Amino acid sequence: MKFNYIVSFIFFVIAYLIGVKKMYFLISGYNTSSKAEKEKVNIDRLAKTMSIYSLIIAILELLLAFLYQMGFKWSLEVSIYSMIIIILIMIIHAQKFDKKNFNEDGTKNINYKITVGLTSCILIVAMIIVIVAFNIKKI
Repeated sequence: MKFNYIVSFIFFVIAYLIGVKKMYFLISGYNTSSKAEKEKVNIDRLAKTMSIYSLIIAILELLLAFLYQMGFKWSLEVSIYSMIIIILIMIIHAQKFDKKNFNEDGTKNINYKITVGLTSCILIVAMIIVIVAFNIKKI
């Protein structure tokens, strides 16, 4: 499917631009942060993490596009489910590079818990909607 190839290409480009070219403005939220907020973020580790996850998505989408072309129609559903799961894991993992999510003693504060909780709920609902949409029979 052409869509999977386009998504794969976009994520390869994002991984390259963030990981190699150090274009940190592509990281959502970081580019609009104040200078004081940017100082609280370990940008090198965050950029490396975002680059790795983007590369994982790109490779997975490319693999699933090949499988779809070979006749494995289920690869489209796997593509969408895996994308949702990987993005959820990436968002949760990226939170640990923002120092404002932790108290003085290193424990996670309420901002971290709310961010992770809301993100998890939203993506779980999105996955349920996708599962229901794929299971609706055409009349």
